[in-house]
Amino acid sequence: MSPALGPKDTEELLRGMRAAGKCIAADTTRPKNGETAADIAGILAQIDYFFPNLAEARALTGCTRPEDAADALLAHGLRTAVIKLGADGCLLRSGEQCLRIPAFRPAACVDTTGAGDAFAGAFLCALAEGCAPAECARFANAAASLCVEHVGAAAGIPDRAAVLRRMGE
Repeated sequence: MSPALGPKDTEELLRGMRAAGKCIAADTTRPKNGETAADIAGILAQIDYFFPNLAEARALTGCTRPEDAADALLAHGLRTAVIKLGADGCLLRSGEQCLRIPAFRPAACVDTTGAGDAFAGAFLCALAEGCAPAECARFANAAASLCVEHVGAAAGIPDRAAVLRRMGE
């Protein structure tokens, strides 16, 4: 939740974006005010791709297993849940599709700061280039695995060539 916008304001903003034909993606942090998926159902119903990590998905849904958390998010209108599972990769859930996309192993895990953001950015990059969601998730996992090999969020942002090399390993 944005500190400047309440749930209804956010829903209205996203509804306008959807009406304009925009693809809407959202990353998250842990609920600041104890929000649940039910509390933000109107927002979730406007989102095409949602990128919570497992702890965030659990906090929103009360579900322990990532598959159950994804199902709960979709039950509130979300189109695609992409739950980040750290060293275990990610879970991609949309409609009838439910896939676990394995992680790429980093040479060394130095710092996880920024890995989730690198993941979301890489996923959206691949999506904008026309890749299918499962391939977007694979590309994103490779980018995140490179990010954790560096200290800090900015130093670990990989370039395309490095991501493609990792995917080929």
